[in-house]
Amino acid sequence: MEEAKVYKVVRVLEKDGETHYQSAWVENIELIEEYALGKETVPQIGRVFVFSNPNDARTWAHTQLITNDRTKKWAVLTYLAKGIVPAPRFIPIVKVCDIYSLEIFWETDALMPEDAYNVQRAPDGTLLAESVTPIEVYVDLSDNQYNWEA
Repeated sequence: MEEAKVYKVVRVLEKDGETHYQSAWVENIELIEEYALGKETVPQIGRVFVFSNPNDARTWAHTQLITNDRTKKWAVLTYLAKGIVPAPRFIPIVKVCDIYSLEIFWETDALMPEDAYNVQRAPDGTLLAESVTPIEVYVDLSDNQYNWEA
């Protein structure tokens, strides 16, 4: 299967002196994916939401995460992804979805009505991948390490 370079916003955690990366927009502990540099991740349900370019990833991070929660650390990682397809126009708001809602989303070929309560318009540059392997930290989005005005 062909691989392509993509980008994903992740939450950065420090545990036992090591850096760990998690799904950024997921709050349901059953759905949180862990990412490790050099290790392939296949999602528990469906596909992984990624961005085709780093600018779209940073824009999404800034508008959805950082402006709402400056207490956490965020980063954009560069990944090699397999099985990439374009995202549908509307995607689930994973932050508020339960496992059942996500299973329905993926079982219906990722098509959801725009008036459903738990969907949003897919951000610019959104793609879906069958699996991802993080290869490097593209940019650390911590307040003291990243200048949003640049």
